[in-house]
Amino acid sequence: MKRQEKLNKSMDELFPQQALDKFRVCNEEVVDARWNYCSERCREIAQAVQKKFTWTTVRERILERDDYVCQECGVSREMWERAYCQVHEIAEERVTEGETNGERPRKQQILDQYDVESPEFHVDHITRVADGGHPLEESNLQTLCKHCHKAKTTVENQDDAIEQRPEVGLDEYL
Repeated sequence: MKRQEKLNKSMDELFPQQALDKFRVCNEEVVDARWNYCSERCREIAQAVQKKFTWTTVRERILERDDYVCQECGVSREMWERAYCQVHEIAEERVTEGETNGERPRKQQILDQYDVESPEFHVDHITRVADGGHPLEESNLQTLCKHCHKAKTTVENQDDAIEQRPEVGLDEYL
């Protein structure tokens, strides 16, 4: 969570107010000191720029760009949802069959056997930030299913154990 908080830029960081008698974005004279913007349009511009530096917004754009398809294995949200429904149907059938045979298999054991949870997609850095990848550059981000993301992270962490990487700060990218 701390990493995401670092990525979310505040209005003060994006548009530092030079003086209290100047507007935050356009540096025009302030008519009323309670305002930070000279107009609604000025405020909208500032908020649009701030959204570009918010992880939630960038993440959603990447998921939509990739159409919720894992860039590693190709599984789509629709495929995952279909598998999820099929596994739940199988579990229900086996529970019903077990009841008639005097056995009652636990539904959760059956669901665990197939390891299909609700669809979960992550946005992953192609080149890790620690290796010099930009944290919010869309060309450095990809959609991965949770299984592919876990596998990729495991490999990257094994590499980390072998070689210590230098700490790279967010300020170097902005």
